[in-house]
Amino acid sequence: MMLYKLLSSMDRERYASSVVSLMDAGRFGPMIKELGVPVYTLNMRRGLPGIVTWSRLIRLARRLQPDIVQGWMYHGNLAALVMQKVAFGHPSIAWNIRHSIYDLALENRLSRLVIKLGARFSSSIDSILYNSAVSAQQHEALGYHSANRLVIPNGFDLAKYQPSRESRAKIRLELGVSDTSLLVGIIGRAHPMKDQAGFVQAALQLLEQRSEVHFLLAGPEMTLHNPMFSSLLTNERQGHHFHFLGERSDIPALMSAMDIFVLSSAWGEGFPNVVGEAMACGLPCVVTDVGDSARILGDCGIVVPPRDINRLAEGMAHLLAMSAAERDELGRKARKRAEDEFSLQRVTDQYEAFYERIVNGIINGDRESHNSSVL
Repeated sequence: MMLYKLLSSMDRERYASSVVSLMDAGRFGPMIKELGVPVYTLNMRRGLPGIVTWSRLIRLARRLQPDIVQGWMYHGNLAALVMQKVAFGHPSIAWNIRHSIYDLALENRLSRLVIKLGARFSSSIDSILYNSAVSAQQHEALGYHSANRLVIPNGFDLAKYQPSRESRAKIRLELGVSDTSLLVGIIGRAHPMKDQAGFVQAALQLLEQRSEVHFLLAGPEMTLHNPMFSSLLTNERQGHHFHFLGERSDIPALMSAMDIFVLSSAWGEGFPNVVGEAMACGLPCVVTDVGDSARILGDCGIVVPPRDINRLAEGMAHLLAMSAAERDELGRKARKRAEDEFSLQRVTDQYEAFYERIVNGIINGDRESHNSSVL
């Protein structure tokens, strides 16, 4: 998604981009083509690429003649290295790592191999981009070269993610929650890594003090049919305060209905987009100190330790104890931080400035555009 957003906002007159997919076009291929960006597919089978894949890649490298080859995630990074070696003119090369590694043993065997190969070759790459400072630290601990590191965060469409009184009224009407009731929200796929069970337990603690509070939970498998939740909510009174919505496509509207947003993750986060999206919607947040969540939030909410139900409940209680005006002011501060630090345009500007730097010295000053290929 970030690649699509980046391509949609880059200066087309200055940067002529092409995308090479190791496999098929997938979900985003048609969307990228609609931007006018060519998409080439190598149709590699799952696993390690064979001679047919490599021969297609070599032909593309010599046909496209890129000035910059940008890898995008582990397999694409290694393919980018091959493309750079065989392309005419020895183009610049950058890798982009968009994954956090809290325990290498949790990765599958092929991923571990590719990650280790990346570490071995990383010193020969002009620059390695990360979307998370924590991810950079984790990879460098695994042997990735540190001198060529650059962190560029994810960016958000601030026209899409913004406060909306209309959406607030609509969603609250759907839930049967009055405008004066307090609504705490959490969004993400149901997974132990996200520790939504811990969130529910903290919410139950909060309910003992604040019986008027409601809780919104949305995302794949975020339903009461999930044993993770049904085992915790044991009576009807509790269930009345919890709104399990499952997977939804109207995330900005759901966020507009909330008073505060919570990230309860226990591990596995790099750059949690959902925190930036909530801030763009003008929400003060309570986040666990996992990945870059504290860096993203700044002083626009409360950071608590992961897997600490008591501290999570206390953090929610603290924000809910504020007056509506105080929460609104903190929400405006969160929105301003999202505008200043994480707007899509700001992030695009950082990528474009990076591409200018990396290509400096190997391209003639009278060239009107740069050619880049992304794998």
